[in-house]
Amino acid sequence: MSMTRSALHSLPMLEKRIERVRHRARRVLWIEAAWSVLQWPLGIMGGYTLSGLFRLPQSLPDTLHAFLLAGVAGGAMALAARNLARLPPPKRNAIDRRIENRSGLRHQPLAALEDYPADGEETALWQVHMERLRNSIGSLRSGLPHLDWTASRKLGWTVFAAALVGASIFAGPAAPSRLEAAFLPGVDDIDVPLPQLEAWIDLPAYAPGAPVFLSNRNDPPRIPQDSTLTLHITGARSGPHLLGVETSDINARQLDPASWSFVTRLSHSGRVSIRSRGRTVGEWHFQIEPDLAPEIAWKSAPSVVKDGTDITLPWKVAQAHGVANLEARSPSQQNRTFRKLSCPFPSRISPKKLKVIFMLI
Repeated sequence: MSMTRSALHSLPMLEKRIERVRHRARRVLWIEAAWSVLQWPLGIMGGYTLSGLFRLPQSLPDTLHAFLLAGVAGGAMALAARNLARLPPPKRNAIDRRIENRSGLRHQPLAALEDYPADGEETALWQVHMERLRNSIGSLRSGLPHLDWTASRKLGWTVFAAALVGASIFAGPAAPSRLEAAFLPGVDDIDVPLPQLEAWIDLPAYAPGAPVFLSNRNDPPRIPQDSTLTLHITGARSGPHLLGVETSDINARQLDPASWSFVTRLSHSGRVSIRSRGRTVGEWHFQIEPDLAPEIAWKSAPSVVKDGTDITLPWKVAQAHGVANLEARSPSQQNRTFRKLSCPFPSRISPKKLKVIFMLI
């Protein structure tokens, strides 16, 4: 008796299916073993997290805070890497037993598939036996990882969970910011008062006016191009950062160990913010009014004064920030020179729109 065609066809399909499930079962067994050796590294990071909720690491100077975080995180990762490297790979018989247990197979059929007759000859009866064995194997499963919880582990993680919940309740709404500050040296949590800020804008010489003082509540009005923004910050533990302007345009000075000054020129519209230790101290959206050239044009064509020989030159001029002087030149054909007609205005007036009539006599 020989094997049927269907049995010959199903043989490689069964082997491929078994190998796929073995691959999944190998990963599941590795995860279960890894969980056991990762307990201490996870405990170390959990202890640091608890200390962060109580603001212990961030109360240190930034340098010591960074060294502490590097030591804790580096030690936990080194310990985890060493323990994982020492894990032996799952053995073949353990993988097959896992598949058989999760698939509900009895009498270890995966091990029997690798049996051979004692005399080495595969008789027809042996082939029938093996075909029935393969047909008896249904769906194969590796199952999900089953994490081992010993009594001591259950007690330890229960105590840690209770402490974590208690610390989170103690921190209240500040818990997320405290964790951020604990894991990012140089960043303050919301329990630390913001530095004091003084900010104002000095208008350029071509658009004189009083300084514009800024607050965080409202955006400033439109300001002329090339105005000067000045910021004074006091009470900061480290240097703030001015964002939204070119770095080359910023003049930054440290006034004392906790005070800084920033001076910059505002040349285009946009959002400018000052940040200190991960938090925004001030932010404004500036609308810059460009310093455009004056608009000068004839108001009407030149004309001769009625009943006279005088010529009138009616002009109109407009500029957003005011006009200081209007000058006209009239050529002289006799000596090839120009007659200059000037109309200056006091700086306290500086009209923005003007109609002027020059008269040639």
